[in-house]
Amino acid sequence: MLKVNDIDVYYGDLQALREVSIEVRQGEIVSVIGSNGAGKSTVLKTVSGMLRPRKGAISLNGKDISHAPSSRIVEQGISHVPEGRQIFPTMTVLENLEMGAQFPRTKQVQHETMEQVFGYFPRLKERLDQKAGTPT
Repeated sequence: MLKVNDIDVYYGDLQALREVSIEVRQGEIVSVIGSNGAGKSTVLKTVSGMLRPRKGAISLNGKDISHAPSSRIVEQGISHVPEGRQIFPTMTVLENLEMGAQFPRTKQVQHETMEQVFGYFPRLKERLDQKAGTPT
């Protein structure tokens, strides 16, 4: 279970989040909805370790990850994929997909995960050898 408990997050002296709490149980899907500037990205960046809470705590399966490095958080199964087309345009589609499997645990399930991705996005499988930055 992921638990965000009363976190306060700042950008310098500017407070971006105040006493935010979220709980996500095994198997749940949770959406963070709000207007521009409401703090959605800040919550996600803090959970993934890109930002640190000044107050409060974040735990995963009962272990505090509030100040853990992003690499350790990813190894625990939490990742953050920012919006936008931020790909490596000179690499192939396959090489871009493989970038997500750089940790030992993800490499073990890479084939299974790729097949799942192709189920969601069958066009990717057709374009594995195509440079990711080329037009469709």
